[in-house]
Amino acid sequence: MNRNFVLDGESTDASVRALFLEVSMQLANETFYKEHGFTDYYPEIPEDKISSVSGFGRGSLTVAGQPYGSNNRYKGYAKTLTLRKYTSLIDYTEEDIHWLKKAPTAKRLMEFRSSVEGAVNALNANINLDTAKVYYLGHASTFLTGGDGKNLFDTDHPIRKSGVTAHPNVFYDSTNFGTSTTHLAFDADALVEAVQRMDRFNLNEGLQMRKTRNLRILCSTELAETVKRTLVSMYGPDTAWLGKNKGSSEFQLGMGRKITMSVIPDQPFAYADYWAVIDMERAKKMNWIAWGWKPRINTDKTVQNGISYNAASVLFGPIFSDWRFAFGSKGDGTTVA
Repeated sequence: MNRNFVLDGESTDASVRALFLEVSMQLANETFYKEHGFTDYYPEIPEDKISSVSGFGRGSLTVAGQPYGSNNRYKGYAKTLTLRKYTSLIDYTEEDIHWLKKAPTAKRLMEFRSSVEGAVNALNANINLDTAKVYYLGHASTFLTGGDGKNLFDTDHPIRKSGVTAHPNVFYDSTNFGTSTTHLAFDADALVEAVQRMDRFNLNEGLQMRKTRNLRILCSTELAETVKRTLVSMYGPDTAWLGKNKGSSEFQLGMGRKITMSVIPDQPFAYADYWAVIDMERAKKMNWIAWGWKPRINTDKTVQNGISYNAASVLFGPIFSDWRFAFGSKGDGTTVA
């Protein structure tokens, strides 16, 4: 990825007192991975592995005189990091540098002092896009799979303890609505069903997880108003005589859950119907962004034939050590495969 800066004649006109740089309007001026449930992780080796370890399962029924029943812990499925390096090379001429030095007498040129720093936006854009892909490509993609070889939103995640059975009519190992139904469009009923399924997830030792407490709905730009209406509507949400809206933030707070929402700006229009729910408390222990290094620009520049070069780069990779923090739907009514 290259980013070049060129100063034309008008740019060097000291009579021009204002400059609008598109960099100030780029979405990549900020990163969104933390509000989308990723936790920073700094591996010590490039091919580090992340896994989880279960607690102990239920105790054994023991009568007087019998030996105590044994109990086990189960290691999760280990996942090896995949770090991706993205680069951005900035070049500028000696003429550029000449006019930069005169910036105090030409306010327009003062803005170019931040141009090199602004080049980091190119790398922020990579961070935003790759973390977004974890969700909108989480149904069927080779972009990122877990240690169990499954996509994040799969129908049959394996559980380490053998013989674990599902709760009746609930797909305890499915992070989507399961093959008994379709990818439900977002509404209050679909949200409640998703949360109930998340509350039924079993851990690797076969015990059910504690209920979700801090939920966040992730959606596209186009779905944001629909999600927001569901969260703030006290009734219906369309007709008042339907009673309390069970998907509203207030109703769910009474159930012991906090529910917020966050848009994934980098989720493409082709995936506009896709939505996901994550538990932020679970995500802190299961969903990671591993850093080789965060976006940086080399302090040393290379000069060749009157042109200076600065190189910027980032080395990172999203990874999840467990799937139980998330639930997703394509929202398009298609049959769950």
